[in-house]
Amino acid sequence: ALMKKQGYKSTKELQGHLLRYAEKKLRSLGKRMVGWEEAQHGNKVSKDTVIYSWLSEDAALNCAKQGFDVILQPAQSTYLDMTQDFSPEEPGVDWAAVIPLETAYQYEPLAQVPESDPIRKRILGIQCALWCEIITHQSRLDYMIFPRLTAMAEACWTNKSKRDWHDYLSRLKGHLPMLDKQGIDY
Repeated sequence: ALMKKQGYKSTKELQGHLLRYAEKKLRSLGKRMVGWEEAQHGNKVSKDTVIYSWLSEDAALNCAKQGFDVILQPAQSTYLDMTQDFSPEEPGVDWAAVIPLETAYQYEPLAQVPESDPIRKRILGIQCALWCEIITHQSRLDYMIFPRLTAMAEACWTNKSKRDWHDYLSRLKGHLPMLDKQGIDY
């Protein structure tokens, strides 16, 4: 009925209607909407919406060039539901990548974008994700997160010139007893 009333020809137009409604409501509450990358396709939301960009860093930069503020979340580097090695027994999925600890540590957000590039101002931050369709118990959750989250935190928050894989491993060795004490199954 709403599609007919508004003259929409497709469900994508209806989706845009819903997203614009949500965006307007959030704005009236002094909030800013955050949407997945797909929200910016087809002029569904205004440039006030922050985009979670998960497809790739190139896709994130494309959103930023269109005028959106962006939170980086490239699946190839930040999805903790990705497997940690190539073993068939390894839990997780690998549709975007396999992300072992060292790969997580070596990630360098926006490595191809010069520090002086003004597009960087549109990148508000970075986020890791863990999709839980295959997480059936706490120990699996722990295993998928730890210690990769520590590697990703250092990769995302520490200047590359100050990162050192072997130093990280040394510090991680001192951190693991704390995870043990908390009963975290890394």
